Amino acid sequence: MKAAPYRFYRHCTIDEDGIMTCHAGSGSELNISEEVFEFRLRDMESLNWMMRKARLEGRKIRPASLDERYFDNLLNYKRFQY
Repeated sequence: MKAAPYRFYRHCTIDEDGIMTCHAGSGSELNISEEVFEFRLRDMESLNWMMRKARLEGRKIRPASLDERYFDNLLNYKRFQY
């Protein structure tokens, strides 16, 4: 499960307004299932909607950063211990 977000977000960019774009056309391009790919696309669009809404309302929100630290954290995720 860790590899899917990594593979998806590795093919995304974020513009200066914080809008994310995925540059892959299918899950098979990323070696993930189409269901997971579609889920990630919906999640991305939801985040984009929130960014657009915030901008329209005049709120300043710092866009996410898709840098190496972020990708390292995706792969090194540690499960919460109860």
